[in-house]
Amino acid sequence: MGFSPHLVYLAILALASHVMVSDAAVTVWIHRGNNLPNDALGNPPDAYVKVFCGGFDGGKTPTAEQTPNPTWGTEFNFPNCGIGASMKLEVWDEDLTNDIHLGNCSVGIRNEAIAMTPRLMCVAILVLVAHLGLTDALVHVWGMQGHSLKGDTVGSQGPYLKVWCGSSFGGTTESNKDNSNPIWTAEFYFLDCGRSEILKLEVWDKGLSYDTHLGTCTSEVAYGIHVDIICTVAKGSMSYSYEFK
Repeated sequence: MGFSPHLVYLAILALASHVMVSDAAVTVWIHRGNNLPNDALGNPPDAYVKVFCGGFDGGKTPTAEQTPNPTWGTEFNFPNCGIGASMKLEVWDEDLTNDIHLGNCSVGIRNEAIAMTPRLMCVAILVLVAHLGLTDALVHVWGMQGHSLKGDTVGSQGPYLKVWCGSSFGGTTESNKDNSNPIWTAEFYFLDCGRSEILKLEVWDKGLSYDTHLGTCTSEVAYGIHVDIICTVAKGSMSYSYEFK
């Protein structure tokens, strides 16, 4: 079966995604992508994923900057989308002027089955992982909130986070414009980060021409649930929670 290179990339993306159908509601986790294509100048993509279910727009993942192998670890919930609806994942490369559409994956929600079209091999691969939840993740990071954060960037678009666990980059959160007490809704999942590795959250202030690094929070990963860890950042502070199992 022939399919375009973009569909090959998206097939790999789908292999790292998960869909759950329960009580006529849909939850989808966008894990990661592999070997996404460079732009016309040979630069690695700043990739993000838009998620739709039926007629509902679930939003998008944070942008994973300058990497062909992004890890997003983002969860989307569709309480009004159920069996019979179509789910679509759009993969984009963020650009200063116009974002570049890299391709789509589409899947029909069918109880224990996934509907597929012959051209979308990514959908077939998605079937193989339909029952692999993020309970397999070793480290789960959530509940990230800033307190009295002050950026120095001219034309500030608000603070955001970059998250690592060990050598794995989890991606970035959304930015919160005109908000010195942001609550970031993104959650991050790391499948290959273990005990005693370093969980790192960098706080950045997004600017029109360049971003400013406000500070970094780190924790040595330990077993259990750790709630509302607080660290000092840019004359303010931030808190976050994580679980390692």
